[in-house]
Amino acid sequence: MAFFSRELGGANILLVIITLIALYVFCRSAPKRAWLFVLLLIGVTFTVLAVPDLILGGRRSLRIRYLFPCFFGIQIAYAYVFATQAVWAKNWRQQLWRVFMVVLVAGGLAACMASSQAVVWWNKSVPRSSYYPPVAELINQAANPLVVSDGPVTDTLAFSAWLEPDVKLQLVATEPRKLKIAPGYDPVYLLNPSEQLQKILTRRGYKLSVAYEDRADPTEVENRLWLAKQ
Repeated sequence: MAFFSRELGGANILLVIITLIALYVFCRSAPKRAWLFVLLLIGVTFTVLAVPDLILGGRRSLRIRYLFPCFFGIQIAYAYVFATQAVWAKNWRQQLWRVFMVVLVAGGLAACMASSQAVVWWNKSVPRSSYYPPVAELINQAANPLVVSDGPVTDTLAFSAWLEPDVKLQLVATEPRKLKIAPGYDPVYLLNPSEQLQKILTRRGYKLSVAYEDRADPTEVENRLWLAKQ
């Protein structure tokens, strides 16, 4: 994952084994200060995430963004091993490192090319964010839209990066009943509205219709965008 930017399934086991070997070679030949720094970078970062998960529950240690220090440590170890073992290969073991270095670099370049062309990459939780581009396109095409949302603020802010600068957002912080939709906008969209918000607006005379259905998850259809008309 640190090199190919992809979930490789069963091949991850092979990469883990090679990584352990690379760390072993690194610790055997590098200065103590260097390998101790790398081991602490990897070990401390993973431990402070994994221990709370084991005790309190959670998925902190599975979040890629929290594991960046671990990835940096692994890449440092690989860079050292490649520089000392693969570049000036003299025996068959070093030749194997050279082959692996070529495969790793080629795979990394291919992953970078693929991710640069992708609208939403796999590590951004496709079921949660694949609707961003099509929904944003619908909203951006409107002349004077207003987007109302009582969903998680973090999700709404992440989605807002796809909107044009002149698109207005109205966030419902706590009490949907106190919501007063700002006047002067047409159309009015609801982004990931809760059932409570839908019922409140329906009672106020708004007619709600689904503007976009998200089918990224084959087991469930999510109505991501609604059109509200009075």
